[in-house]
Amino acid sequence: MSLSDLLLTLPGRYLIQSVCHSLTAAIVVESALRAWGIDQPIVQQRLRTLVILLPVLAFPAYQLIDPHRGTMSSRLDALLNTDDWLYLDLCQGVPLYALFFLLLAFTAVIFFVQELIPIVRHLLGSATAGYRRISPVEGSVMSDVLQGIPGEKPHIALLEADEPLIFSTTGSGATIYVSRGIQALLTHDELQAAITHELAHIRRSQSSALVMLFLLRVLMFFNPITLIEFRKIVHAEEDICDDVAVSWTKKPEALAVALQRLLQEHEVPESFHVERLSDLLSALEAHSHRLHIAERIRRLRHVDNEREGEWPLVWVIVAVVILAINYYVM
Repeated sequence: MSLSDLLLTLPGRYLIQSVCHSLTAAIVVESALRAWGIDQPIVQQRLRTLVILLPVLAFPAYQLIDPHRGTMSSRLDALLNTDDWLYLDLCQGVPLYALFFLLLAFTAVIFFVQELIPIVRHLLGSATAGYRRISPVEGSVMSDVLQGIPGEKPHIALLEADEPLIFSTTGSGATIYVSRGIQALLTHDELQAAITHELAHIRRSQSSALVMLFLLRVLMFFNPITLIEFRKIVHAEEDICDDVAVSWTKKPEALAVALQRLLQEHEVPESFHVERLSDLLSALEAHSHRLHIAERIRRLRHVDNEREGEWPLVWVIVAVVILAINYYVM
């Protein structure tokens, strides 16, 4: 089957319209965030879930409502008729739909390499490969740090490593991993703030809504708009866990300083050279990560305990607007 034939099938139409619906949803959501001045990470995250959720369901729902949707007569009333531009010739007879499917393929590769494979490795516990684990003992520095953390105490695994490392694994064996290096780098309050941030990740990962959101993201592995918005959702998750940690410890400056120390420890050396494409991708990813940490530090130093406001009403309004517009995008 050729690409031009695929465009005429239901799966082909689903691919095209889901991407277009994602783009429309992203424009509406980002416009709403700016128009209403919404800067609370948890509300931003909830609104951006619409960009992941609605495009998955919209096309089949529209077809059930109107089986004739997508016919030639209905396309005449469309706000955006994809047939008008997908068949345009770019150069030397190469149609635009060839570039479109190339973009989808490239997005799928990025998803598998940068998202799915690291998650599988994380679930298999390979993140601790090469490090020797030891357990905390009573009366140790770690035991003292845990005393100020509310609720059930997390399981801590210490790593015999000089690198400043702290991360967590979720699931039935949820664990926070802390290296010797980071214990030497951070003060008591800073280490407690960092551990509390990881504990917030563990407790929030138990939400079925977050699991469902990731499964929807997997279904949209080919969608470049979903790729961008999901990364914004992940960044918002870090901000949310920062806020949770601060609400527990009441020490935003301790977490800000901990992040600042880690940022300084992982600075890119001036002698770094890009020799392969993988080096360039890694450098770009690291730069993006550093920028987000810097933004998190700025937020923590300007915490004002904002209220969430009437986010359910805003969510419904934005969802209705997206669904109404996307009905005429085919």
